[in-house]
Amino acid sequence: MHKIVLAALAAAAAFPAVAQPMKPVLPPVPNTTLPAPAGPPMRAVTRAEVQTQVQANFARLDANHDGFVTRDEAEAGRPPRPEGAPGAGAGRGGFRGGGNMFARFGGRGFDEMDTNHDGKVSLAEVNAFAMGIFDRFDTNHDGVITPEERQAAREAFRAARQGGGDRQ
Repeated sequence: MHKIVLAALAAAAAFPAVAQPMKPVLPPVPNTTLPAPAGPPMRAVTRAEVQTQVQANFARLDANHDGFVTRDEAEAGRPPRPEGAPGAGAGRGGFRGGGNMFARFGGRGFDEMDTNHDGKVSLAEVNAFAMGIFDRFDTNHDGVITPEERQAAREAFRAARQGGGDRQ
């Protein structure tokens, strides 16, 4: 009798039955140790690209084509704030937008660009403002902001904001 049982066990081991996959008893647990997938990868940006973008956005905002952007033109040209997006309202100095320098045209950003305090900004004022930001990001001063330089600037900004310090 033992020989039959042993033979059956040996046959089962040599020819395993096709098993149906087991259904999980519990729902899968998401892996919270991995970061959420990021958006599209950042790419390097040259000084010339930024200057071209500054000129194009300035021309778009200068509704009456007089060579200046007023606060009203700047506000009219700002993209609408997405419903439920954080940071809406006055507490943020009017800085809105997804990382676009021209989102800063409202509120405190407009005042920062209007260096001669005449209530309007010229292309020269906006360009100086944009190139100042570019130069802070371009830490090795090679005329290109790499993804690593952009990430370092972002981290420095977050650290300064959390610590109550000045922005870069």
